[in-house]
Amino acid sequence: MMNVNESTQYQPFFVSGCPRSGTTLLQVLLDTHSRIALPPESHVFERFSPFFESYGDLHHPDNLLFFASELLRDMAVRQWELAITPADLVENVRHYTVAGVISALFEMYVRKQKKKRWGDKTPQHVFYLDKIEDVFPEARFIFMVRDGRDVAESLRRVHIGPQSIFSIARRWKSYQNAITTFLKSSSSGRCLTVRYEDLVRDPRRTCRKILDFLGEPYLEQPQPGPGSMSGAGLSGQYTGRKTLHDSLSSGVSQKKIGIFRRELSTREIQIFESVAGNELREYGYPLVGPGHPVSLTGGEKILFTIQDTFLRYARKLWSAQGRRLAVIQVRHSLQMILRRTRLQGKNTRG
Repeated sequence: MMNVNESTQYQPFFVSGCPRSGTTLLQVLLDTHSRIALPPESHVFERFSPFFESYGDLHHPDNLLFFASELLRDMAVRQWELAITPADLVENVRHYTVAGVISALFEMYVRKQKKKRWGDKTPQHVFYLDKIEDVFPEARFIFMVRDGRDVAESLRRVHIGPQSIFSIARRWKSYQNAITTFLKSSSSGRCLTVRYEDLVRDPRRTCRKILDFLGEPYLEQPQPGPGSMSGAGLSGQYTGRKTLHDSLSSGVSQKKIGIFRRELSTREIQIFESVAGNELREYGYPLVGPGHPVSLTGGEKILFTIQDTFLRYARKLWSAQGRRLAVIQVRHSLQMILRRTRLQGKNTRG
């Protein structure tokens, strides 16, 4: 028997884009809306879609309970602090499908927040858009895009991911290409591309556009949020924690637009534009260099290799934040191995 309170059958929506492109800012802003709740990054398609078929027919109670248990066991989902059991989740499933179980999970988070509609913000889901569409054909997609050179300035200051300007450019390019490919194959009415620069320059107008796209009302609010977002600190699940998003506490700001002009060298800009110039132009970011491909020198190839291998991991060991992130990554990897092992054991016994 299902124990579902007020219906939350609204179109799910997914926010994605290259990390450091404003996805978290948009998440926090949307989460202030009285009807919308976005939990911490779920990574559900990144971490579960390879196994969807392995869970078998979810009309079978054992399969359903096993899938529910695996979802609640996941490190990312545990950050939601739902305090529910797999049986509780199963009790709230309306449709015995992957979509039905995932929806029930998000809906329980929504009800905990006293909201009506759920969305998901996971940047890495940009590489799983087809799988998301297969599971949720009615879903809407919001893509955050930011000048890749500003993204590069931000990414190389964090303790995860590539460190060299060459590898960062390739990473940003891969995210943009994934978005572009999906946009060409999907209905334009279900996709919205939002530029970070537009969001921070005119948050009210941009949020109106986003809420119109989602079919949600624009609500004027006294607290920071879609109705009032000019300079005040932003409340949300990231603010006040020691994370990669400390700047959220200072509110919406334009000060980092074009920061690459001050922080990147002329050569770094040239290399980035050589790798991802077409993508920059496609998303409306004019090049500042000559715009033609450049060849890396032997010294640059050696330097970038050192940055992306030795220095990348040395930084994790030398800082408390880096060590914490490294531990999280190792635990995620181990959890994926254990998940695969449990599934193999279950299917062997079955």
